[in-house]
Amino acid sequence: MAAALGEGSHVVLVAGASPGPAASVVAANLAATLARTHSEAVLVCAALRDSVAPELFGLAEGRGLAEVLAGQATVGDVARGPASAPGLWVIPPGADTSLAEYNLQHDTAKALTAQLRRDARFVVIEVQSAEDGPDTLALAEFADAALLTVETQRTRRQDADGVLRQLRQMRTQLLGVAVLPPVRDGVTVRPPRPAQPQVASMSGGPR
Repeated sequence: MAAALGEGSHVVLVAGASPGPAASVVAANLAATLARTHSEAVLVCAALRDSVAPELFGLAEGRGLAEVLAGQATVGDVARGPASAPGLWVIPPGADTSLAEYNLQHDTAKALTAQLRRDARFVVIEVQSAEDGPDTLALAEFADAALLTVETQRTRRQDADGVLRQLRQMRTQLLGVAVLPPVRDGVTVRPPRPAQPQVASMSGGPR
């Protein structure tokens, strides 16, 4: 992925074609890998109802993306650096995800992605195209590329086709498709690894 995108900062969308945590699991692993092998990365949990990334990284619930979009918090207030993934910053869905339903607007999303692009080389945004509520797939307009996530025996062909159609309309490059077996809603996670030293940069995290 890094080779395909080239130099500079990039925003990558991980889109789930069917309800469930699959996109969140893929996005979390991708963001952690990019942070470990390249440079600092930010994971944005925009799959508001299906995100399991905070749990995967052992992060407590609290303010996040919803509060940033509503103007009640800054990115610096809500971004957290998991001890198990040095170089990674996670923006969780938020304490009150209903705030995002009205505040996920074009100008707000554009400003947020532009800020994150300045703060980190890689910004990974997990979205769920089929969830009720805000159309988080609209964030593809501000992404350089996308990765589609499908689950065998769960994702319908028409669901995947719908996501691909929207990506084409927004001229977002499709890098590939992650095919997973059905992921249960209750994802079992291992405890995070012991804390490791983090290299201080980005002035202590996203602003």
